[in-house]
Amino acid sequence: MRISRVFAFVSIAVLVCGCTKTVQHRVASYYPGVAPTTQPVPKTAVYSIRFLDENGKKTGGIPDSHRLLASGEHAGFDIDEEKGLVAIAGNNAFPIAIPAGYGAVWSTTYHRPTQFAKEVSKAAKATGNVTGYVAEGIVEGFLDKADDCDDDMDGMRDRLYQHLEDQRRVRKRH
Repeated sequence: MRISRVFAFVSIAVLVCGCTKTVQHRVASYYPGVAPTTQPVPKTAVYSIRFLDENGKKTGGIPDSHRLLASGEHAGFDIDEEKGLVAIAGNNAFPIAIPAGYGAVWSTTYHRPTQFAKEVSKAAKATGNVTGYVAEGIVEGFLDKADDCDDDMDGMRDRLYQHLEDQRRVRKRH
């Protein structure tokens, strides 16, 4: 493989990988002395409980609270007379303890591609398709010349043509 191809591949990989936006979404906060609530989660993701300081900043959390929730399932908190504060995640409920002076929130963090990343991905795909067509033309040209030179290559040529035809069918499906 030529150095220019390696450089192009690495450049595209760096552009695509570095073009995401981190999205943090909070659902159903709880503060001591305030009535607990539950809310539906907007996106299917892994949600966990994080502690909130007096300014509402997330700090620490409960390590075993990670739950995969589908969009529309409820997450939140409730008070149980026997268990105390209970975290609710879909059909699952479990008791939790919050440090004094802190609140809690169900939250998730996920990465979303930026518009730039989407456009670079489209350009990379188009470049790959063009490269495939050029390579196909070169191989077909070589086969046509080889056919003129030697009739013994008929079997090899037929296999190569079959391979190219298979590649065209695969490309058309995508």
